[in-house]
Amino acid sequence: GDQFDAHPNPQPGNTNGWVDDDDDDVEKEILLNLTRMERDKAERRLSESIRWNK
Repeated sequence: GDQFDAHPNPQPGNTNGWVDDDDDDVEKEILLNLTRMERDKAERRLSESIRWNK
């Protein structure tokens, strides 16, 4: 039982899990920002084409 006191997370990968999660979050944020930018561009293109058609 003493060995668990020194190692609260004995499972392999627990210490690295945090780093991986952070990396995933950063990638997700970048992807979200990209899709948001693309959406803005698409909306601008749409509103411009609507203006031209009037």
